Amino acid sequence: MLNGKFLSYDALFIGANSEILNTGIFIKLEMRGCSGKMFFFDKYYNLLLKTFDFLYIPYSLELSKEIIESDIFSLLQKNRIYQGAEVQLIIYPEKEDKLNVLITGKASQSGFQINTKGVELIVDSDIKIVNQHLNQYPIPALHSNTNMFKKSHELTNDLTLYVNDLGDINTYDSEIFFVNDKTILTPSLNHVSKFSIYRDIIINLALKSGFRVFDDCSIKPNDLLEMDEIFSFKVDTGFTWVSAYKERRYFNKTSALLNERLNVFATKSITS
Repeated sequence: MLNGKFLSYDALFIGANSEILNTGIFIKLEMRGCSGKMFFFDKYYNLLLKTFDFLYIPYSLELSKEIIESDIFSLLQKNRIYQGAEVQLIIYPEKEDKLNVLITGKASQSGFQINTKGVELIVDSDIKIVNQHLNQYPIPALHSNTNMFKKSHELTNDLTLYVNDLGDINTYDSEIFFVNDKTILTPSLNHVSKFSIYRDIIINLALKSGFRVFDDCSIKPNDLLEMDEIFSFKVDTGFTWVSAYKERRYFNKTSALLNERLNVFATKSITS
């Protein structure tokens, strides 16, 4: 268990009004898993170590990969979440020599899903958001773009894209992909509002599926009408495919294929 210098958890959920989540600097990893294990946890742990280095937080054996994995498993078992789960690992400093570790979780589907009915695409050109290279770190306080965009839009069943300061489009909280023939296009990391380990995973699955991939693209609003498919990905909701933008209609063949292959790959990551 995480103890001594690090606080162990004693609850399944952190309240929505928790001061921890509203103020200050903290690290938050959002994960999915099944049978008490997190998909691609090695990648998450490497990202955690990279973030520690960025924040000049010294590494401690009390935060080893094995201990965190064991605590996640114990928490889910204790709360009778035996199949699919969504888990958040939250780490925040309390004092100069002390970190708090909180693990929250809830039941979820065992694998990733894709929406059965396509959503409409909306482009908001009224908000101009400046690109930020610090979005590669899972530190919500650094994601001012994401926070501002969230406050400007009510949650809907549509997929809303914004226009950044260069006139390129992107999403505020997910990975976005565009398909033209057998080519998949996605914005560069400098244009990503919220970094996700699944970006590289999906790109590699696409390459293995015979697609060409360009991962540093600048997509303008007018380019959307030339695409065959558009879809996004979030760890909690999975793939979301777009069925329409203005008069243009789209397919979901590629997103359905990648969803299937991601589930196979994710399962291997917890069984191998």
